[in-house]
Amino acid sequence: MTTRKTSGRLTMLAVLAMLTALVLSACGDPTATTAPAATTAAATTAAATTAAATTAAATTAAATTAAAATTAAATTAAATTAAATTAAATTAATTTTAAAATTAAATVAAGSTSLSTFTVKAPDNLKTGPGVDKASKTIKVGAIVPLSGPVGPFGKNALAGMETYFKSVNDAGGIGGYKIQVVSGDSAYQPAKAVQEYSKLSGDVLMFGQIYGTPIAEALKEQIGTDKILSGYVGFAASLLAEKYVYLQATPYPIEAINGIDYAVRELGAKGKKFALVYQNDAYGADVKKGYDAAIKAYGLTDAGQIPFNITDASFTAQATQLKSIGAEIVLMGSQPTETAKILGTAAQLGVTPQYLFMSPAWNRALLDTPIKDLTVAKVLVVSKGVQWGDPTSPGEVQKVAAVAKYIPEQKPDGGFGIGWVEGIIAANAIAKAIESGDVTREGLLKAFESLKNVDLGGSLPNVSYGSTPDERVPSRESTVYKIDVTAPDGTKAITKSFLSEAAKSYKL
Repeated sequence: MTTRKTSGRLTMLAVLAMLTALVLSACGDPTATTAPAATTAAATTAAATTAAATTAAATTAAATTAAAATTAAATTAAATTAAATTAAATTAATTTTAAAATTAAATVAAGSTSLSTFTVKAPDNLKTGPGVDKASKTIKVGAIVPLSGPVGPFGKNALAGMETYFKSVNDAGGIGGYKIQVVSGDSAYQPAKAVQEYSKLSGDVLMFGQIYGTPIAEALKEQIGTDKILSGYVGFAASLLAEKYVYLQATPYPIEAINGIDYAVRELGAKGKKFALVYQNDAYGADVKKGYDAAIKAYGLTDAGQIPFNITDASFTAQATQLKSIGAEIVLMGSQPTETAKILGTAAQLGVTPQYLFMSPAWNRALLDTPIKDLTVAKVLVVSKGVQWGDPTSPGEVQKVAAVAKYIPEQKPDGGFGIGWVEGIIAANAIAKAIESGDVTREGLLKAFESLKNVDLGGSLPNVSYGSTPDERVPSRESTVYKIDVTAPDGTKAITKSFLSEAAKSYKL
């Protein structure tokens, strides 16, 4: 008996190590962020082999015991096979992406309105400030994103999205004759490091197009206000709606959580089931918790438990054990992809496989390259926003895919890249309005931003409007629910249209 327990612990450690390695290796560079849609079938056998221990463990306690008998050598061999398969698949993915982009480019050429073209003219007496160089006709837009550490792969994608959008703007003539130059700093998803990077960049940029992550935005918001720098925040925390110089692009986290639980009640028959929340123990997680608490109350649901974790945690056995002890049946995940993989994998080793609802930051297609692939297909729904990558009915998606083919063909479909692209659109519209008004100082840009109404995001996300009050800064209250689909470009397929639940409609932010 003692030998079996020891073997089980070793197997669990081996699986967790492999989870981390696969998530990071699949996401560690923008050129290999996701598995290719066209070659998923070719990779299924190896992925299924790698996932065998997790899937079996998730089925019965007997299967868990069998999984515990797996040797470390077999685990290593499976990981090597999966890695080789993923590498081989990448080449084919590039071909598929290029083909899709060619079709998208043809659609753009056929006459859809470009989101990258601005016809404004800069007056001779244009008033300028930091970040605007009249001599070189350039405007600097800053970005503070994680380019290293566990969240680094996702920060790279978001930055690449904004950079790609501005490349398309510059090639179309810029904005009022001014070209946009993106300058970035690596926060490593650490507030203290973000403060250092902000200090380096803030004196010489007009605005920040990206401040990635709720903990980072919370750490910088006071200084942003003091410096009067308009800043696009990569995240959806409602707590930041009150910040004069910080703005969101889509549905805030509390509303996203409410809409997701509403779907579970209406479509999954979850009214009488036990709900639980697993959340990142920081500002992001706190915002998710607000929405979860509101939904539990609004629908009269059973809250079996709320389980926090730290992004720096090395083990998630405590959280998985708690999920098992409380008998959770519907679990809302307020997490990032790397931690998501570890938590689900650890829970499955204990035979815990509830229905998971992912907040949008919890998902990345790289999870399909880990041992929890089959588990995500069977047991995960993602509560997100907007349309699927490359949706041919969305002009913005068509143009985005065409831009990817032109500027960064190695980029794989990724939600973070899409958010970065949309952030570029919003920042460009604010800059265009400021130039048109003749005032591209930081205060002039704020006035221009607050006057933006019904900004066209090309259908990628609902059009947005802004103003000077928190209520006017709520971009949207709608959500879309996705299932995991290995044949889809980003690994998800919408199973609803954008919707707004009654509980979310009445929720006071």
